[in-house]
Amino acid sequence: MTPRGETYDARLREHLEILRGSRKTPQKKLAEALGGVNASQVTRRLDGTTAFKPREVAAWLDVLGIDHGEFFHGVAGGFHAEVYLARIAGDHDRQKKYADTDLIADGPSRAYTADELRELAAGLRDLRIADPEAARVRALDILRTAYHYNVDPGVEVRFEAAIGLAAVYRLRGGCGTAATFLLQALHLAGDRGRMKARVLHESVPLAGDLGDFEAGLQAAALALSEFARIEDFQGQGRVLVSKGILLWHSGQLDEAAEAYSNSLQVLSKDRWYNRFGAVHGLGLCFFLKGDLSKALKYADRSVAVVNGAGVPILQQAAARFLRGEILLKMGSSEGISELKLALALHSKESANNLEVALISLRLACAYHDHGRIKELENLTAKLVPLLEKLKPSNKLLHGALAELSSKVVRAGLSREALQRIHGALLSAGRNRIRPALLTQPWITENPPGSTVGNIAVLSSERAPFGSRPGDTAGG
Repeated sequence: MTPRGETYDARLREHLEILRGSRKTPQKKLAEALGGVNASQVTRRLDGTTAFKPREVAAWLDVLGIDHGEFFHGVAGGFHAEVYLARIAGDHDRQKKYADTDLIADGPSRAYTADELRELAAGLRDLRIADPEAARVRALDILRTAYHYNVDPGVEVRFEAAIGLAAVYRLRGGCGTAATFLLQALHLAGDRGRMKARVLHESVPLAGDLGDFEAGLQAAALALSEFARIEDFQGQGRVLVSKGILLWHSGQLDEAAEAYSNSLQVLSKDRWYNRFGAVHGLGLCFFLKGDLSKALKYADRSVAVVNGAGVPILQQAAARFLRGEILLKMGSSEGISELKLALALHSKESANNLEVALISLRLACAYHDHGRIKELENLTAKLVPLLEKLKPSNKLLHGALAELSSKVVRAGLSREALQRIHGALLSAGRNRIRPALLTQPWITENPPGSTVGNIAVLSSERAPFGSRPGDTAGG
């Protein structure tokens, strides 16, 4: 046993076993590294029957091709990217197999030259924000061409495809698939500092999706350190945006706002989606902290950022939604116009009726608060057929639809009923809607003249509306 104790030794063995599996290293090579012992001696060291000697651990790490400092940092409770990603991929083995199958199932959509593949990779970072599915198809074309036709466009191109696929599959909810592709990207990165930093950055939102905030913050710290080492200040800024979202998740609003503010110092001329993540996050932080003037300032900036050409509708809707919430909290009916615009934008983009219904219910509450009864009646009348399209076999959805239908017919909709129906939809559809819609910062006080009781803040401790943890281009 090492001087660090049994817990440290057990973690050391576990990490070595995970890395051996990740690298698919034959047991014969490990036996040779120990001086040519038999296979049972390898097993005895891994199961703890025989203690590892320091020189043996070092020899195995050399065989596995693992940086000694990174490994021991991870064993001591830090973050080791390969161990973390391999564990996630192993825990989601079905998703891992899906990733491998999806990668090689078919050939590319057409024949490509190496130069064409390099052109495809050049636009992947922007495309995965604008059109994730198109980015997935493009990235798969790159890797499938290399696999099926042995056309090698270079390590950097294959890395870009792998890291892009990781981001897209994460957004689709496939954590194991995302981890598998990030592992591929990590192995392609080798000792290239910028590539390793980007893998670390992409590990931040993955950890956030899994609710592992401590691991996410450790990954962010390592990514920031690596980007600082190579003097990539924009890379640092993008990591700070992801770190801010992670801190926001864990309820650390002051720390999140600080991370966002620091990121803006270097991202003022970066891609729109990185700037949007920072200014929108600041707007939400100040809104939840009750500093409405600052919240509105950053909400206005987020609207300005997404007004350009080529910005996806969901980000435009997110900016309008937050601005509307702030204005409503300030007592301005202008907030209703912003919510209407957010609903129109979202309805145009989304085929998900449940998401549209959630935003519609929020707007209905605003109509109710401001006494705009005719508009409330018109909107709720449209909500009934919208909810019927959901085919509500779920008891919560069925109950919400029944209550809404009854109250619309009897003109008996109250603020409390609207809020109760909204809550039922959130609970029933949690796995069927974008995590972005699971958090809506509802106003906690009523506008002047309202006779309705106070509104509770509805929060699921998930990503702000219109974003997911780390929805930046990565590095």
